Formats: sequence, structure tokens, C-alpha cells
Amino acid sequence: MGQFKGTPGPWRLDQYGNVVHGQADGFGINKSVRVSGVAIPGQVTAEYEANTRLLAAAPELFESLRGLIALYEHDEGCRQTQEYKRAKAAMAKALGQ
Repeated sequence: MGQFKGTPGPWRLDQYGNVVHGQADGFGINKSVRVSGVAIPGQVTAEYEANTRLLAAAPELFESLRGLIALYEHDEGCRQTQEYKRAKAAMAKALGQ
């Protein structure tokens, strides 16, 4: 399996609905960088393209993760693993919970 070449997480939505990466500084000024969205043709970086591919795959990733969570939901041993807990947290983030 290949390694992701896009912007590392965490990603979040800013107040304008853009997918961004970064934190607000100590003065509350947001120093985030847009992860994906409308780009100027011919000026798209490889990192930006990787981010866009990940976003395009999001529906399939979401459904796959939901299926795996449902598969392991009834196994006490699986529910105690960090991987399962991270999957549940990612699902909650995707659902806005």
C-alpha cells in the first residue's frame, strides 16, 4: 500500500466552510492553510492533488469504515483496541458529532 503524499492531519472546516490544516496562534489569529478546493489551473502542487484525491475517495472510505465498525461492534476484544476507538472517533468527526 502506498504512502499518502498530501497534507498531514488533522483537517477541519474553518468558519467559511474550507477544509484547512493548522491552528490559531496565541492571539486567536487563524494560521490555517487551505487543504483543497478551487485552484488556479497549472499551479496545483502534488500535495494539493493528493489532498483532492483523498477528498474524492471520502464517500467510499466512509462506507468502508462504517462497515468495518459494524463488523467489529459486537466483539469486546476489538472494541478495546486503539484502532477501533480511532475508527469510531473518525466516524463521529465525519458525522459532526
